[in-house]
This record gives sequence, C-alpha cells and structure tokens, in this order.
Amino acid sequence: MSQTIISDDSQRLGVSASGRHRSFANFRSPIGGLVQTVIANLPDEVKSSPMIPRRSFCLGVMVIWLAGCWAPDTRYPLSEPSCAIALGYMKKFKAGASRPIAIMVRTRLAPSRKEIADLLRHSPELARKVDIQQMLAEADVRSASVVSHCPEVRAWLTTNNILHDDAQIEALAKGTDYSVAILSISAPVITTSGDRATFYADDAYGPLAGGTMAVRYRRDVEGRWLYDGESLLSYS
Repeated sequence: MSQTIISDDSQRLGVSASGRHRSFANFRSPIGGLVQTVIANLPDEVKSSPMIPRRSFCLGVMVIWLAGCWAPDTRYPLSEPSCAIALGYMKKFKAGASRPIAIMVRTRLAPSRKEIADLLRHSPELARKVDIQQMLAEADVRSASVVSHCPEVRAWLTTNNILHDDAQIEALAKGTDYSVAILSISAPVITTSGDRATFYADDAYGPLAGGTMAVRYRRDVEGRWLYDGESLLSYS
C-alpha cells in the first residue's frame, strides 16, 4: 500500500491511503497528490492551519522509456547551477544508500502547466499562497533529464560505474527487494531571487519501499549550493 502524505522536515500533517501497489514502473509524478504537493510547500504558518482543503487526484501510470545511446537533448538547456545541484543530490543519495545505486534517465516528476491550471481552477486561493511562477518554471523543464543535459553528471556516473540505463534498471527492479537503490530526479529550478532551488526526487528500494520528495537547496553567501531539506509527498 502506498501512502500520500503532507509533511515538512519536522511534522507529518496528514495521511491518506491510496491503495496503489508501488512498482518500478511507477516512478511517480507528484501530480496524483497535486494539492498535497502544493500544501507541502506552503509557509509554515499556512500549513499549521487545521483546515487545509484536500482533494485526491488519480495517479496516471508513467510510461517506461527504453534507454538507448542518445546525444544530450538541447531543447531544455539547464544552467550550470542546476546541474551542480542535481549532481550534489545524487552524491548525497549514494552516500546514504545501503547498496549500489542506479539513476533513471527519463523523468516527468514535476506537474505540467495543464495540471497546475487545473489545480488553480479547483483551489484558486492557492495562487496567493504559493510561488506559481516557480511551479510553472518546473513544469517547463519537467521532461528535461539531468543525465542527458549535464556533462558533469554523466561523467560522475561513468567514473563511478553507476548504472544509468533505464532498460537495464527495469530489468534489475524485480522481486520484493531491489539489488540497487533507484533514484529519479527532475531538473532543479533556480528561483527568481537566485538563492533557492527546488525539484522533485523519487527513490525506490523495492516495490513497497520508496517515496517521492519535494527537495530544496539554498545558495550561501559564498555561492555554494547546499541541501536545505525536503518534504515527503508520498511513500510506499
């Protein structure tokens, strides 16, 4: 059973059972809990309210793209900071994993513009509470792969012999406990202020062991991008 939850770094705000069996093929977009996703990123004073509207959205089955040998996709050029943040998070994931890791290439974790528009039609008050422009910026690069776009990411994966072939990862993701820890992340998006970045990450250690997170990074006074926490959006 998978659970959709609303959380910040210190407090779980709510739980609802979706009854969906988690499998490797379901590297989730947080679209299924889009209202929950937005609430998870609300300011603390808003999230602390006991009356937060919720509504469930159906999760669509994500298509597994077979990976081949392909050149970097230049349709969505990512900035150097975006690539550095993505690489930093992969290194953090590797350091904390209890087994070899594998990185998915294809990803559509961020909500699309249409889904954001549908959300605002359903809950127009959210437009006053969240950074809609940041959400739209995330939507515009939702298909951008940090593996495809970032040479430093590919170099690190190759140097460390980390699997980053979707078809091979799918073949390994069998049974109740995967032989590798699988990570999929969306392209990090820098805020207009230039000192924050946000993206989504999904990890899986088995069909019922993993979760989807909204991740935050911040830039310090020396220009270094530092991990600034994450909100767990759903888990299995």
